[in-house]
Amino acid sequence: MLSDLAYQALPYSWRKNLFALLHPRKNRKYQVLRTETSRRYTYRSFLDLKCLFIHIPKAAGISVCTSLFSHLGGGHNRLKDYQVIFTEEEFDLFFKFSFVRNPWDKVFSAYHFLLQGGYQGYNREWAMKHLTPYRDFNDFVSNGLHRKEVRRYIHFRPQFEFICLPGETEPHLDYLGFFENLTQDFKYISNRIYGQTIPLEHRNKTSSTEHESFLEAYSEISRRIVSELYGRDIELFGYQPLQTLTEQQLIARDSSYVKNRPAL
Repeated sequence: MLSDLAYQALPYSWRKNLFALLHPRKNRKYQVLRTETSRRYTYRSFLDLKCLFIHIPKAAGISVCTSLFSHLGGGHNRLKDYQVIFTEEEFDLFFKFSFVRNPWDKVFSAYHFLLQGGYQGYNREWAMKHLTPYRDFNDFVSNGLHRKEVRRYIHFRPQFEFICLPGETEPHLDYLGFFENLTQDFKYISNRIYGQTIPLEHRNKTSSTEHESFLEAYSEISRRIVSELYGRDIELFGYQPLQTLTEQQLIARDSSYVKNRPAL
């Protein structure tokens, strides 16, 4: 079995062909979703609009997808997954964007989202097995968040894994939005794609009445654990412990990810 780095080192077309050979059923599904228009999940809008949205869980992805595309896009596919779905020419051309979120806030939100039943039945089943044994949030972070079965669950995966290609140290994107700056960043994205501002529909929000702010939720031990487990996210996106978005983050983002690419 090839490692991620060895696989990524292969020519683009070889990777696509190898994936089709090793995973024929999944590859057929991907190709159907390139043109499908009647399902909740489809890649058709990405082709039509020449853009690619990487939906990181609990970072406003459903709101972004339904507002821009009127469906759920490609779900939680990682950026590298789209390299076996789209041609090299398509992948290089498309305006690639995503939203990230403060890791302490994201872990807190994912915990409560899953405890409340999640988005689908398997979320509820997973939470019953892996979250309910802990007496509260800090107990979960201190004694459960490091476990492999938790760390690999899609809601607790580090965010860089979704938007960095294997072997690369920076997000392979044309624009990086911040959850904490959602309204303004979405305005930029909608104008970039449609040439006008599209209304943002807020969907799938975790109930704020059922838990306190993440700023108040963490014990000192839990705060340090998240710092260690999500260190690369914190470094890449410039977040600080238990703080909201800073002006410095926006300045750094705008200097790095706002590309002067030609209009689509």
